Amino acid sequence: MFTVQVKRLFTTGVPFFILAAACVCTRSPDDKSPTPTADSEVTNFATGFVLNEDTAKQDLSVFASQPHPFGSLRNDALAGHLVSRMSDIPTLKQEFSAQVPNPAATNSPGGPTALTLERTGNNIVATGAFKPDADCIVLLGSHYDSKEIEGLTYLGANDSGSSSIALLQILSYFHANKEKIAGDCDIGAIWFDGEEAVLSNWTDGQLKHQAKIQDNTYGSRHFVSTLSKCTRFEKPLKCMPETFGGKAIVALVLLDMIGSPEIKISRDTNSSPALLRVLENGATALGLPNILNKSMTAIEDDHIPFRNAGIAALDIIDFNNLSYWHAAGDDQDKISYKSIELASRIAIFTTISVTINPKVFAETSE
Repeated sequence: MFTVQVKRLFTTGVPFFILAAACVCTRSPDDKSPTPTADSEVTNFATGFVLNEDTAKQDLSVFASQPHPFGSLRNDALAGHLVSRMSDIPTLKQEFSAQVPNPAATNSPGGPTALTLERTGNNIVATGAFKPDADCIVLLGSHYDSKEIEGLTYLGANDSGSSSIALLQILSYFHANKEKIAGDCDIGAIWFDGEEAVLSNWTDGQLKHQAKIQDNTYGSRHFVSTLSKCTRFEKPLKCMPETFGGKAIVALVLLDMIGSPEIKISRDTNSSPALLRVLENGATALGLPNILNKSMTAIEDDHIPFRNAGIAALDIIDFNNLSYWHAAGDDQDKISYKSIELASRIAIFTTISVTINPKVFAETSE
């Protein structure tokens, strides 16, 4: 049996299938057959995104200059950096505290007096810039904390850095072309804090530590806990806190680990099926059919709290190129900026596809 450390992997070997026609194929609520919608405008808009490599390198040098785990002073500084970088888009911190398992408890039979420690972090939420009067929103996401690994100066250039800098440029692209954004929903972004486990492995907090608590996705779980029930499109949905506009969340498009050369995006069975179909169709429409892995993989990431709350979510992640994952070498010189650009185009394609058909993609939260 293959045991994955920290992030999540089960492979089924299901054959890869993509529709030959380049279309945004959705399914109507009353029919299980695909419902194609014209996608040339969406494809052109996504293809128009070009990553500014110089800016990307500058941003990544900030993120990957030193370790920045959840609760650290360095990660708090990065939260401030993200807010300052979003000067043209309303962006706020969502501060939160969480009880994390005390790593020292596993080193002595009786454990220390306190089995848990309190850590404070910040989700960074940008919203309301593109369609401020809309009553629905599609969110893009990334985590920005790095994994704390004993005995290793782990910088997380790919695992958190690549997707975090991608969101900066995607939002900048939307801002520069907001008159061209199709659909009726606003678009926002969240940089989640505390995605990484404090302990060595993803499930150790529940399975091995005396505290028996979930040790991962702290920021995304906190954000979801602040959502309220609401109704849109005649469906029970979840709405953003009023602090962030109170709009109904249609979907989350999450990015993570998108900077490996020869990127191979996983096809995640924990993602919403309708969004996974758009991912596949988007890869074809953008001329990137080989960018997706052929087998199906069940991945646990910051999209899981959203899925558990009944919110449609997709994880765009390369969980195939793992040579430097939570190991020495996840540094800036290993990053492919072309890979970040291609993954960003697919994220843009998916996001705009959802804004065009929000009623189709919105899941019920009950």
